[in-house]
Amino acid sequence: MAHTMIHQDGFVEGDPKIEDRKIIRTISIHPGVTTPKHVQYTTHESLRVLDGTGVIRLGDSEIKVSKGSKVEIPAGTVHSISNHRQDDPLELSEIPILTIQQTKEFKGARSDFELVE
Repeated sequence: MAHTMIHQDGFVEGDPKIEDRKIIRTISIHPGVTTPKHVQYTTHESLRVLDGTGVIRLGDSEIKVSKGSKVEIPAGTVHSISNHRQDDPLELSEIPILTIQQTKEFKGARSDFELVE
């Protein structure tokens, strides 16, 4: 299992490249941090909150999450994750699901991950 940590200064430990997205990982988002808006074109993400509370933005929708919450993020959906707490990290597990059809449609791309402004 891999681990990605997002610090208060925006530094990200871990690499979102497609070759790293075939494994289950844990994600720690430090207090007060919101990830940049981003999209995975060929990867459906299944997130489960392991500890803490936060907000997951999917397109124009916001979902409040807490320990035990599960959120499915379809491939191609712009999203971000926020930890509005000031004391503890938001801990998540991520299971990436790469479909055969989506992989064929995106063949030849360097990465299925892109930051969105």
